Amino acid sequence: MNGLSSLAFADGWNGSPGSRVGRCSWRACASIVALTLCLALGSATTAVAAPRVVRVGVYENEPKVFTDKDGRSSGIFIDLIEKIAADEGWDIEYVHGDWADDLAALEEGRIDLMPDVAYTEERDQLFDFHKTPVVESWSYVYAASGQRIDRISQLNGKRVAVLTGSIQETTFREMVEGFGLDVTIVGADSLKAAFELTANGGADAAIANYLFGDYFYTQYGLTKTPIVFNAVPLYFATAQGRNPELLAAIDAHLNTWMQEPNSVYFTILSSYTAKDQARIPVYVFWTLGVIGGLLAISAVLLLVLRRLVNRRTQHLRQALVDLQESEGKYRRLVEGSPDIIYSVSRKRGGLYHSQRVEAVLGYTPEYLAEFPYFWVECIHPDDRSAVDAALEAAQNGEPLDIEYRIKDSRGEWHWLRDRAIGTVSVGDDFITEGVVTDITARKQAEEKVLLLNAELEQRVEERTGQLQSANKELEAFSYSVSHDLRAPLRHINGFVDLLMSRSRGELSDKSRHYLDSIAQAAGQMGALIDDLLAFSRTSRAELRMGAVDMNVAVRDVIASLRDDLDGREVEWDVSSLPDVVGDSAMLRQVWGNLLENAVKYTRGKEPARIGVGISEEADDVVFFVRDNGVGFDMQYASKLFGVFQRLHTSAEFEGTGVGLANVRRIVDRHGGRTWAEAEPDRGATFFFSIPKRKVI
Repeated sequence: MNGLSSLAFADGWNGSPGSRVGRCSWRACASIVALTLCLALGSATTAVAAPRVVRVGVYENEPKVFTDKDGRSSGIFIDLIEKIAADEGWDIEYVHGDWADDLAALEEGRIDLMPDVAYTEERDQLFDFHKTPVVESWSYVYAASGQRIDRISQLNGKRVAVLTGSIQETTFREMVEGFGLDVTIVGADSLKAAFELTANGGADAAIANYLFGDYFYTQYGLTKTPIVFNAVPLYFATAQGRNPELLAAIDAHLNTWMQEPNSVYFTILSSYTAKDQARIPVYVFWTLGVIGGLLAISAVLLLVLRRLVNRRTQHLRQALVDLQESEGKYRRLVEGSPDIIYSVSRKRGGLYHSQRVEAVLGYTPEYLAEFPYFWVECIHPDDRSAVDAALEAAQNGEPLDIEYRIKDSRGEWHWLRDRAIGTVSVGDDFITEGVVTDITARKQAEEKVLLLNAELEQRVEERTGQLQSANKELEAFSYSVSHDLRAPLRHINGFVDLLMSRSRGELSDKSRHYLDSIAQAAGQMGALIDDLLAFSRTSRAELRMGAVDMNVAVRDVIASLRDDLDGREVEWDVSSLPDVVGDSAMLRQVWGNLLENAVKYTRGKEPARIGVGISEEADDVVFFVRDNGVGFDMQYASKLFGVFQRLHTSAEFEGTGVGLANVRRIVDRHGGRTWAEAEPDRGATFFFSIPKRKVI
């Protein structure tokens, strides 16, 4: 049953907020008796758990929620939650405030439950709602006395009072802006305040939901206009992620009550909305019977009969007027919707389509009524099987919410979202009522995004391929140049050695100095070529993955460095290191470069301190080499691992500028990272990570 049909009410029980007081008094008496018995008998008893206290916000929006003349919280939502609380064993604590204050209190957790909240996507980010709406509402414009407002265009230049922060304010503002009207919005703290503003000349009209407006507009001397909008379902709400059990209990009770015409739900709604029907007292009929029996005068009897006929005719006319007004109201709601409202039969095809279908697809409702299966024939062939499957599922009680394409009268394809409001069985037929939204613009935007992503991915692949090709060419060039430089370098070294061995005694000191400089430069060039070749091989060599004992690798490197210490005092602090999966030879090169640098850049420190350790991460093992050497300025850290990048001159510390580049290349090929931290004259720490892998 939807919210509109829930307005057909039945007489019955009228829930009273005072029933909660009775429950609390009974519990208090029971507790006193139990305590007295425990003291008299001297025995321990198990304490009865205190009932759940639920804090409920209250603001003034009669008849949905309000404070009555005796100061008690009342209204449709209040009576319903009182009944639910009685069944669930809750104690209700009411927190009074205005609409904005109560919403803020709900968001901050100062109240647990807020009644009479319309669902919006923005509120869904802050609050949680139960699934079954308590009631559905829509809003009217009520004009001040002397103001003639029959159409929305007549609101141009008017002042309209509306509840501040309400869904009516947002929707009404968007509606008048869409029509290009100049309307001044006058904010009010409550609906009563909005009506008082209008009645006292502070506004030309006021906006309220029909439950409040129809209840009070005559008391304020206002006029109900034909302008209606903003049909919304109303719920209880909790703060996001809090008190889901309250919402579940509310849904359970509403779902049960709405299946029973004489349930508490319909009784409470009837008590606030149904008007007392005028009745002819029974004694009048007895009097008429006696008079008819005593007076056999045909003229008097004819007069009585005529009056009865006139009265009945008057009632029928009024009922017809009310029916026409109700039909017109709902027709305006349906025809004013931006979506297509429909009713379709499984056997007879389309039964009804709102006027919006002509604006979207170019077919009039009359045309679709004449050709009831025309809609199905226009569905895209690729989507028909999915639509048929969704309709079959809807007949089995599953919700219908599907997107498909359909051809309009101009032959163009539109994307539609079809959502069923309800499906009912009528004999051997199924009738589905629902809403269709044109989502073509959204689909086109999604396609553009997909195309843009594909284009970006293609560009990234192309740039990556170009970069890889350039790197390969650079590596090949480096390898070729290094090989070509070795031959002349060997000749230089050979001739220098010959001169030094055969003619050293015949040469002057300056000549011997020149030869020593040539030999030293040739040695540096040889070391640089060796490092370049190693760097090139690192990029091209196949990784031979296996288990690597990092403790052994570090010990071997330290042993090879001890001969180069020249009597220096070095304190080694090496932690126990875990095994990793990698290329043993390449990882030994990493340790060799890092430890050799640590020994080199601690020259002049007595004693030199070099530490080796690890830190664990979720997916990696991080190794580090720490020293107390010269360090460096962190603003140059980005240059450390580049080829030929040096932060110290060769006069200070020898080297080629290739070692750390080789470290990064090896670690990158293992899927790890390299970085460093340092301070000038306070040492440096070099880190590298190796992913955790299992040996296959």
